[in-house]
Amino acid sequence: NELLFELRLDPLTPAASLSRKRFDALWTRLVDVMRASAAKGRIVFAPGRARARSVYKRDACARCATPIAVSTIGGRTAYACPQCQR
Repeated sequence: NELLFELRLDPLTPAASLSRKRFDALWTRLVDVMRASAAKGRIVFAPGRARARSVYKRDACARCATPIAVSTIGGRTAYACPQCQR
């Protein structure tokens, strides 16, 4: 949720449609999060970023105050800002 928000990606974006640049940016951040989470023994939402949670379980977007959209994707809950993550 948070990494997709950070990169302004809609959670419904097919992975195959990402440009190489967008894929690499997402992969790099995912690796950062996984390493930080493993080191701390818990999930770290956005290591090295000022806002720990921008959309996850929030009522409104931390960036633009738009109400957060909640959906289910593959049996998992997804939180996204319909304004920032088009």
